[in-house]
Amino acid sequence: MKEEAVKKRGWVKNAAIIFLAVMLVLTFFSNTILNLSLPEVAAQHAASGTITAQIRGMGTVEANDSFEVILTQTRTVSEVNVRLGAEVEAGDLLFTLADTESEELESAQDALDTLLLTYERRVIEASLNGNYARENRNIQMAREELTRAQSELSEISYSPEEIAEARAAANSARSVVAYAQAEADSIQYEIDSAQNSVELATISVEAATFSVESARELAVPQRERADDAQRAVDEAQATVNSREEAVRTARNHLNDLGGADTGAILRQIENNIAETARTQLERDATWEAQKRNYLNFVRGAIEYFDENAFNNIPSVTDPEEEDTLMTWARQNPTRMAAYAQVLRLESTAPSAPLLAYDLITGLDSRIDDLSAEYAQLQRELGNILGGNTDEHNRRLRALRDAEAALSTANTALRNANAELSSANSALASAEAPLRTAEASLRNAEASRRTASTRLSHANMALRSANSALAAGERALGAAEEELAVQQGYRTEWQAANENVRNRQQALEELIFELSETQRADGVTDAVGELEMRTLRSQIDRTRDEIIRLEEDATGAVITSPVSGIVRQIDISPGQQTQSGRPIAVIEVADRGYSLSFPVTLEQSRRVVVGDAAEANRGWWGGGEIHATLRAIRNDPQNPATSRILDFEISGDIESGTQLNIALGERGQNFEIIVPNSALRSDANGDFVLVVLSRSTPLGNRFIATRADVNILATDDTNSAVAGGLLSWDFVITTATRPIEPGMQIRLVDN
Repeated sequence: MKEEAVKKRGWVKNAAIIFLAVMLVLTFFSNTILNLSLPEVAAQHAASGTITAQIRGMGTVEANDSFEVILTQTRTVSEVNVRLGAEVEAGDLLFTLADTESEELESAQDALDTLLLTYERRVIEASLNGNYARENRNIQMAREELTRAQSELSEISYSPEEIAEARAAANSARSVVAYAQAEADSIQYEIDSAQNSVELATISVEAATFSVESARELAVPQRERADDAQRAVDEAQATVNSREEAVRTARNHLNDLGGADTGAILRQIENNIAETARTQLERDATWEAQKRNYLNFVRGAIEYFDENAFNNIPSVTDPEEEDTLMTWARQNPTRMAAYAQVLRLESTAPSAPLLAYDLITGLDSRIDDLSAEYAQLQRELGNILGGNTDEHNRRLRALRDAEAALSTANTALRNANAELSSANSALASAEAPLRTAEASLRNAEASRRTASTRLSHANMALRSANSALAAGERALGAAEEELAVQQGYRTEWQAANENVRNRQQALEELIFELSETQRADGVTDAVGELEMRTLRSQIDRTRDEIIRLEEDATGAVITSPVSGIVRQIDISPGQQTQSGRPIAVIEVADRGYSLSFPVTLEQSRRVVVGDAAEANRGWWGGGEIHATLRAIRNDPQNPATSRILDFEISGDIESGTQLNIALGERGQNFEIIVPNSALRSDANGDFVLVVLSRSTPLGNRFIATRADVNILATDDTNSAVAGGLLSWDFVITTATRPIEPGMQIRLVDN
């Protein structure tokens, strides 16, 4: 019963100790545990400074000047010779036109023919009232000559479309010939290259063959040396095997004297001696490395026991003296151990002196244990041998001699293995160039086969290319002959057309002369005279229109009137131009580029014309861009509260590019400036969180409190504020978790 009560009291005592220990740990580490659960924040003091706000905007770059390519007559475009976005110089070819007259010129000529025919009819009708047979005859003959000339003109097999087709066929044939010639030249270059490759590969094969033969001759002596070394190793191994058998025999002979226990004790003694030697070496090395720390430990022990007024402390006149310290250590091992225990209790991590003491004391203890073990083994050996000690020593010497002979044989075997390893290494070194040379020979032969195959294929391709070139040249000859025929037709047609024009003018002169004669003779009445005058006036105007159209007529090509970049092409091959409508737009890059965007009236008052601005394309990257404020003008959409900023843009830029513009205002000083990351906002307005410190028995606690502010100005990093914030208040900039006013926080440990 009494024993059971004692057990219950022990359980209660252990529980109380554990509870008190847990409470002690929680008391000392409560601050750390609490801090780990709080959000961590970074904070910065509010300060005075300068804010340089920026006006930001985005706009599209536009060219300051562009030129529209416009034709005044209707023509058919046969080819577009420029691509969108291409840079052109003044005089560069833009379009090729069909070799036909414009519709306006043809219409004017048809109208002239109709007017002349009407005028002639009126004159002939009037001539019936008088004797104008000779004049009528002349007019009739001129009309017949004009009809004959027109008939001859119509009989000529001339067609602008056929000329265009012949020219296109000739151009196509020239392209085919040029392509075939380029292909043949390229293949010929490939043939030359392949031929060179074949020759180089042949030289490489010959060189590699010579290298293989040379390397094979060098490898033969090394292979013979390796074979000799292998035989020496085999002989040394046989010697080792025989001497190992002698060692086993001598050991069995020794064991027969004292039984198996003798051999076991002898092995233990040998292991003990070897272990003692190793431990002593380790102790000497540790002492050299830890001597200073060990002496510091002894000095600390002396001072510790002297300060605590222990009795029998030897007088130490010079604590720095090594002999004195070591004497005290040897005389007071118990106090040294007690001091070490004190140090272990005072610190969670061992100090350098304590570590030195533990290492050296542990090694000394191990050496003492080995010495005691050796003495015990010697006593056990003596007990087993009894009176056969001399015979045991003789047999032991025989075993030692056999072991020495075995050691010598093992040394010879190691030397033979070393020689074998050296011979194998030399053989490998000699065979490595041989293998390399053989690989080079194989590669060279493969390269020669590849080059030969490539040469064969290139020759076949050259024959095909030459055939295509010959066919293309024949087609080109035929196309050029057809073009020459069609151009001859055009020459004949132009001459015939000029003849028609001359006959037409001659007919006009005769008709006009008869008309003037009739008017002078009074044959025509007033109404007829008025009609004739009107027709004559219309004929003159039509003639002038024909002359103007012929002077304005564009040739077979349209060239660029300015230097710039082609930004717009509004026509395709086969389509007709429309009079007055642009067919292309050329951006004149030399005139520069501009960009504009709206700002508030207040912002426009903070900048002046000539201010430089930063311009960038965003994440697209590119070359350097410069922007300068060129003008400030009213915004027609909102003239009361808005203005337009116009910028001159230069640098690596083109029209249509979207740019971000940042224009800096003049700097202004403010009393309180905070980082932009510290600003927050909600339904009640803008505010910042300020860090307040409160003292508690367990240390300082930090609380986040709200301070309402008004933002006065902002730049890229900071903002000037006014309101519930004071200079040098500690404002929160970032936090590991969302925080609210009144929350407890912990500061970043800097």
